Amino acid sequence: PLMTRPPLTTEPFKDLSVREASARVLPVLAGILAALIPFPKMTAVSETCFYGALLAVAWRICRGVPFLFKSPLTVPFAVFVAWCSIGVWFSLDRANSVTDLYAHLIKYIVLYYLWVNLFDSEKGLGVLSRILIASAGVFSVAAVVSFYVFSGHHLSDRLGEPAVLGITSDYIGFFALAAILLSPGLFQGRMSVMGKAFLAVCVLCIFAATVLTQSRATLIAALVSTLVLLGARRKAWIVSGLALFVIAILFTPLGDRFSVEQFKRNERVGLYWTTLEVIKSYPWTGIGFGMQIYGNEKLLDLNRYNNRIPEPHRQQTPIRSPHSTFLDVTVRTGLIGLLFFLSILSTYIRMGWNVVRHARSESIQTWGLCLFAVFLSILVQGMFSDGMFGPQAMSLYMNFAMMTILWRVHAGPKPGFDQQALR
Repeated sequence: PLMTRPPLTTEPFKDLSVREASARVLPVLAGILAALIPFPKMTAVSETCFYGALLAVAWRICRGVPFLFKSPLTVPFAVFVAWCSIGVWFSLDRANSVTDLYAHLIKYIVLYYLWVNLFDSEKGLGVLSRILIASAGVFSVAAVVSFYVFSGHHLSDRLGEPAVLGITSDYIGFFALAAILLSPGLFQGRMSVMGKAFLAVCVLCIFAATVLTQSRATLIAALVSTLVLLGARRKAWIVSGLALFVIAILFTPLGDRFSVEQFKRNERVGLYWTTLEVIKSYPWTGIGFGMQIYGNEKLLDLNRYNNRIPEPHRQQTPIRSPHSTFLDVTVRTGLIGLLFFLSILSTYIRMGWNVVRHARSESIQTWGLCLFAVFLSILVQGMFSDGMFGPQAMSLYMNFAMMTILWRVHAGPKPGFDQQALR
């Protein structure tokens, strides 16, 4: 019998082209999500990129492409999510708790795994750093021009009071400091003169915007976290950065923010005391994960708790937010929730310490120190600000992702979600 050739088909090529297209598009979508951290008002673009990336990931998983969840943080994340889910049943507002559990915890963890899988290399780490620095630089220029030129504020006014580009002064430092502290990791690598010049300009713009916020928490975080970078071999520019911060405190209106009178009049003493009184009433499961519960007078009478504290520290009108990441986590998830949250942080510290202490190269050690410095800056600012939503939380989870990537690089070659994307 005559041999018959099978009919030609283009299906394999179609499948291959779609697969390659998704491999190229996914890092772009994840990169845009990183770039939008300083721009919380661009929710339409953010949501489109997020769900577009999820669909692409689901499609690739169905085609047999692995998506890795292996990370030292996976178990602590799962335990914290499980506890917060249990807390929904004891919440003062279940609907708000369910909504915020998804929007301000689960989505951030999904972003974490997207970044880890799509930028799983030292090159990918550099790409994420460049994205954040460029984005923070654009924000800094746009914010300064919008606030001081178009809105007519005086240079002595705090950048972000009132909010500029959808973000207030106390929250700008979360991503601004992260961008500044990541720059040594990029400067150590090979880069053209133009590239280094652009990076330096971005860092200077971010530095200027950071100082103009006049945020005490940001400046304290900057001074403390920069000390971590002294462990790197190239210390000259780091010492120069510290000197610039000291000069900013001494010769700008920022110095007045550190006066004794400012600390005496600080309203946070009464605010924190009131929050502790609420925690005493809901010590184990908290009031619920919902972020609208604490300020809802129908659910929680803050005046009653405010009246329990000594009169000199009572708030005239109770502030409807704890203004502290750790108090916020405790009041919403209870002491047990705080313990699980601290387990996430301690796991990160152990992971990072292992990378820095046993680094196989100077490059990996420098990146580890940079990421540790960013982590410390976020924690210090979180002691005085709400850091569990918006740009603050995204900065934290991006830092989680970058340290996990570095941990994988340190541990050796691993099969990533897309080995061709950024290797």
